Amino acid sequence: MPIAELEELAEELKSDKARIWIFDLTWVVLPLALLFAFDIAYRAYAPAIADADVNLLLYEAILLVAVAGALVIAGKKLTGAWRMPQGFAWLWIAGPLWLAVFTPIGAALEMIAQQPQKLIVWVGVSLFVAINEEVIFRGFVLKGLLRKSGTVTAVLLSSFAFGLLHLLNLLEGGEPVLIGAQIISAMGIGAVLAAVTLRSGSLWPAIVLHFLADVIGLAALGGYGEAIQTVELAPAVAISGAVFLAWGTFWAWRISRAGKIAY
Repeated sequence: MPIAELEELAEELKSDKARIWIFDLTWVVLPLALLFAFDIAYRAYAPAIADADVNLLLYEAILLVAVAGALVIAGKKLTGAWRMPQGFAWLWIAGPLWLAVFTPIGAALEMIAQQPQKLIVWVGVSLFVAINEEVIFRGFVLKGLLRKSGTVTAVLLSSFAFGLLHLLNLLEGGEPVLIGAQIISAMGIGAVLAAVTLRSGSLWPAIVLHFLADVIGLAALGGYGEAIQTVELAPAVAISGAVFLAWGTFWAWRISRAGKIAY
């Protein structure tokens, strides 16, 4: 092949790669931009609520309406699978996330005994958060990225976007050190949930895991307001997040390499 044709082919490949990365970044940036815009609108127009948990419940309930509308418009091809999970391999792929979910259950039960009236609020918040965030990040974002990107790239980019979402906690008065740790933790959890979704072929396992993690975590810490202020947890949160990120990325790679992606 003449050198001129080789150079032309190389330029075309570079162009294709650039288009793929633009496509990838669109799937990351656009959902985040919409979520941040929603957050600004909520702060501007929603009624003032002193209770941080009730405020978050209203926030997520309104967001759920928007997410449900997007689901209807986009359809299953862009929002992931709503069928029942395939097989049980996803149970062990969740790996260390199970330990993180159930470790604080003792503290959660103790706090529920002290504030039983808050349980319904924590359950509602956790359910809405799990549905909203899984549909957005393991549905729209991960599914969209998989259409043009490699599996590991899609998992990492969707998890990165999920981590950045937690910057919103700074606007609620969260401690910056803890929020930084939360971003790392969310990236790691996002990677595990992405691997679970890829292997199960369904969003339901990730929604259930996300719900359990949030409801037990909120109860153990005494609610959302306290959860974003507990600075002493920052090192453990960051370290566990790094472990989750490595675990989720590894299993996403293994699933892809073995041709066992069911999503």
